[in-house]
Amino acid sequence: MKKEQPYELLFEALGEIRNALHEKISSWMSTRRRIQLECAENVFQQQRDALTDCAERIDQQLIELAVYIDEYRRLPEATAGVA
Repeated sequence: MKKEQPYELLFEALGEIRNALHEKISSWMSTRRRIQLECAENVFQQQRDALTDCAERIDQQLIELAVYIDEYRRLPEATAGVA
């Protein structure tokens, strides 16, 4: 049985440390990506909700405007008999 040299033991320990660090970093990166994705999804949903609300208000304003336009178009007819 051959006795390992101290530097070989050191390299083996460093390799194990490197592998452990690689696993930790991979896990951390995966968690980081998941959190970033969740944040982006939340921001997207908030913006989507805001745009939906804005579009609904625009639709309501257009409906109200259409009523005013109809009333304006009928105004000459309503005033024709008055003069």
